[in-house]
Amino acid sequence: MSAPETDPELSLSDVVSEGDIVFLTSAVHGRTPTGELLDKPSLEARPITCIDVVGDRVTALVSASADWVRDLSAESQVVATCDHGGRYVALSGTATTSDDRARIEGYWSRLADAWFDGPDDPDVRILDVEVDGGEWWHTPTSGVGTALSLVGTIVLGRPAATGSRGTVTTASDAS
Repeated sequence: MSAPETDPELSLSDVVSEGDIVFLTSAVHGRTPTGELLDKPSLEARPITCIDVVGDRVTALVSASADWVRDLSAESQVVATCDHGGRYVALSGTATTSDDRARIEGYWSRLADAWFDGPDDPDVRILDVEVDGGEWWHTPTSGVGTALSLVGTIVLGRPAATGSRGTVTTASDAS
């Protein structure tokens, strides 16, 4: 069986781009019907649209009134996952929110108009995820192609096309 390429390093901007849909997983406290927090948080994921990738930071616009945004602490640990051009990506990092109106206005777009009442909407927040690191995986074919490759391995005994994997480097890795 051929060994997959392992540990090639890619930068954050190689694996996430503006416009990518990223699934952000964070701890969310459940609430009773009267709005009181439950004792034990659960992990929940939701899609967000990446509006910027700079250095080690992924940025999005989010709603301050969303339960999951309200549950973010000053520095909440999160996991962000996405499919970027056939490469599956998992990133870990720290999420923070801000109501910096100058940044919100700078990121404003027609897409944001679909979710908010303009850049002055008090519900709009900037979400920044400072990425600590991550991994990526790439398969050489589609899901159907992977299935056919596995059938070929089982029936014909030929090596499976296993793809490749690697790490996502951050600026702190360079220092």
